[in-house]
Amino acid sequence: MWNKPQMLPDGHRLFESDENRYAIADESGFLPNNTDDGVLWLDFTRPLSVEVDNSFNPPREYFNIPLTDESGKDTRTTTNVRTLALLATKFNWPVEIGEAMFKFEKLGVA
Repeated sequence: MWNKPQMLPDGHRLFESDENRYAIADESGFLPNNTDDGVLWLDFTRPLSVEVDNSFNPPREYFNIPLTDESGKDTRTTTNVRTLALLATKFNWPVEIGEAMFKFEKLGVA
């Protein structure tokens, strides 16, 4: 059911299913269906997002991956900027930052 996972910079693992859908797994289980949360699918109908919490000084930024659980309920997981950029580039996935939408593009290797 699951193809070989890709390790993400934030420690999550990305799995492609036989149906060409993508699921994410944390350290609570080796395969997505063995984790505490169960299978969490990447939800490409919603953008990746950066949320700013201005109640802190300086403000804190939270990077989020939209997910859908097995019952179809919307959820998300927090990530880091490297994982957000990798997913945005790999899947041509838009990123919402404030009121604006962005597309990431890999320009080359530094």
